[in-house]
Amino acid sequence: MRNTVDYSKLQGEEKQKKALEDICDYLGNEKFDSMNAKFLEAGAIDPGQFEFICMVGGIEGYPVEAWYMSLYGDNEDKVE
Repeated sequence: MRNTVDYSKLQGEEKQKKALEDICDYLGNEKFDSMNAKFLEAGAIDPGQFEFICMVGGIEGYPVEAWYMSLYGDNEDKVE
């Protein structure tokens, strides 16, 4: 996901759904499901740590925020 995807024309759930689909396409279903399970098993982690983990895997920008929100819900410390 090192290429830039423009999510600015999408809103709300549609925007989040598209970002999560893009992550799933990038990682593959099995890896995406495995990572979701591991993140949830570990409990809520700091948004900055989550962002770093995603960045190492090549996922950056809005998809990181969408993924974090899908796992842990709204958080005051948004992933930038």
